[in-house]
Amino acid sequence: MNDNAGHPTTPQRDTSRRIIVPAGGDGAYVEQNPHHTPGQEMSSDDKSVPSTTIAAGDEDGSRSATRPPAAAQTEPGLRHHIARRVAAIVRTRRAQPGVEVARKEERRARRRRLARAAVRNASTTTWWTLRGVGITVRGLWRALWQPDTVDDINAMVDANVPDKAHRARMKLRRDRRNAIAFCLIVVAAAYFAVKYWGAELWLATPSWVLVTIVAITVPLLTFVGRPQREDRDETEAPHGMPRGLALSDSARGVARTLSEAFVNSKIRAEVSEGGIRAEPGGWGWTVTLQLLDGITEPKLEALERHLNTPAGGLVFSRVPQAARVMVLRIVMKDLLTDPIDAPERAFGSVRDHVAIATRFDGGRLSLELFARHVLIIGRTGSGKSGVLHGFLDALTADQDVDIVGIDLSDGPDLKSWKASMRDHAFGPNIDKAEKILAAAVRLVRHNTANLGSRNFAPAVDGPGHVVVIDEYGMVAAIDTLRVLVEFIVTYGAKAGVWVVLANQRAVNDMMGTSRLASQVHIKVFLGMSAEDAQGLPKHLRELGVRPHLFRQATQTSPHDAGKAFVVDVETIPILVRFYRLGRLAAVRRASERAPYRPHLDAARTEILDADEHDGTAALLLAVRSAILAISSSEGRRPERASGEELLPRLRQRGFAVDKKNLLGELRSASRGLIDRSRDTNLAPGKNPKGFYLEDLDHAIAAIEQEATRAPTDNPGPPGAR
Repeated sequence: MNDNAGHPTTPQRDTSRRIIVPAGGDGAYVEQNPHHTPGQEMSSDDKSVPSTTIAAGDEDGSRSATRPPAAAQTEPGLRHHIARRVAAIVRTRRAQPGVEVARKEERRARRRRLARAAVRNASTTTWWTLRGVGITVRGLWRALWQPDTVDDINAMVDANVPDKAHRARMKLRRDRRNAIAFCLIVVAAAYFAVKYWGAELWLATPSWVLVTIVAITVPLLTFVGRPQREDRDETEAPHGMPRGLALSDSARGVARTLSEAFVNSKIRAEVSEGGIRAEPGGWGWTVTLQLLDGITEPKLEALERHLNTPAGGLVFSRVPQAARVMVLRIVMKDLLTDPIDAPERAFGSVRDHVAIATRFDGGRLSLELFARHVLIIGRTGSGKSGVLHGFLDALTADQDVDIVGIDLSDGPDLKSWKASMRDHAFGPNIDKAEKILAAAVRLVRHNTANLGSRNFAPAVDGPGHVVVIDEYGMVAAIDTLRVLVEFIVTYGAKAGVWVVLANQRAVNDMMGTSRLASQVHIKVFLGMSAEDAQGLPKHLRELGVRPHLFRQATQTSPHDAGKAFVVDVETIPILVRFYRLGRLAAVRRASERAPYRPHLDAARTEILDADEHDGTAALLLAVRSAILAISSSEGRRPERASGEELLPRLRQRGFAVDKKNLLGELRSASRGLIDRSRDTNLAPGKNPKGFYLEDLDHAIAAIEQEATRAPTDNPGPPGAR
């Protein structure tokens, strides 16, 4: 450096720069030369600038007893800032002495947690590995021996339980995977064990091979042994049962619950809040929805369980205008718990609608019974007799219908209305039953020929004609009677002749054929067994018609007696409970109405009372009746009887013939049409000679045709000729 004159000068130490250091524990600070080292004697230059003591809290040193010299005040702002900073740091450390201790403790706790996690992961991995060894061994055994293969395959093909099939497939896949892993391990170990033995195996195996085997085997066994989580449907509630429906639910809540139920049952459906209508009767809702999948019985039961409705509380019906639109009735409250007694009826016409039952919604089921075939099916205790009483109660109150009855079982129910019937056949009186049915067939043919293209009208053509048959299975077991009934069902409605049939079961072995199911107009399905319910049409079962859920009546409680599904009256099956009418009340009403029954004119009486076998030998008719009675009691098909069986019955009718002369008498009576007897094959090793009903019918028909020479336009069954 040069002075002002340009001469070089020696650099001088800057003694004006000082630092502030603590002077002691009383909060005072001392200003010192930064070039002075503690323990060394200060130079003359350093000594020329004395230290200045600043009291704690004096920002500018104005309150200190010692004032700094003028040279020390060249930078007062810097000294003031440093003093404040140092004072703040000291105060902070004195106020929080445990901060460093807390930080150290937190670091120690973190190290302990990491150590515990490492130990826990190691133990879990070890357990999974050991468990994987056991699972692999078990999987190999199952793959080799396949103990549950049949059950698994059956579960896989069970389309009615998709969850079960899915679990079975996943189980088979796990077993195969475990078996493959174990086989790989065993094959690798066996290869080295065969090639090497004992210590040679250990010495000959490179270290990298052992490391590789362990690195592959242990993770694989750990993967196999890890706990498997059961597959769960996405819509399944994680805990508890579905909420179900309650009568207090809003339309939005019903729509949401229904949608969840359809998804849970794997049914593609669309439910909107606008399609839900709460019924004013308080029994439930009517829902209009769209379905893409069919409703099967298992799915229907799954829906009921999810919605928690009463058994049989869901009834579907189709909408003809749109294939995917259906109407669902959700019945949450049973309004049919208590039976209602049948009201007293005023006289009227068979064309009038008459209330005979209470509907599920609290309303009344009113039917027009004119020219409508009725089929009533129900087991013992289902209320079948009460339903039959209800129909007869309505018919006997009509003054323009003629009623006849048949009950080959000789039961008491149909007998209760005997006073209001024009004719009847009770007990094993097959001849009388055939006469009643044949008269009805003749009336059908006569009315059909006279009506032309118009239908029968009671106000113009006279009273209608109804045949009521209880225990129809016994009638259907006799082919001759069954053919007559089926003729009436097929052709009678237009001619003003119809039937009311009641039976315990709807199966073909009791009904004869399935023709009735397709021809009757009103079907009443009361309580029946689950086996019999399977015989109902499939489409009805899928719509919710499940009469096997009705409880049978007991001696102390009627339970569900009288409850039934009425089909084909409306577009949807109707759940009803028929009015209750006892046997004593039926006898009283029949007696009171007997004087007011319609009187038939001479033409109608002549048609009904005509002897269709006029001109036929009495012996032929007697033998025919005997064959019918014997075949019915023995259950023989085709109808036949031996000569020894016929003789006692012929003697009861006044025909004194013996076995040797029976064939000759029949040959003479049939004008040679029956000229020989036939083998009857009644049982193994029992083949006596006898006669067949079809031979008698052919002979009688030929004789009647020759006598009348008046063929008809409308063909009828053989017994109606």
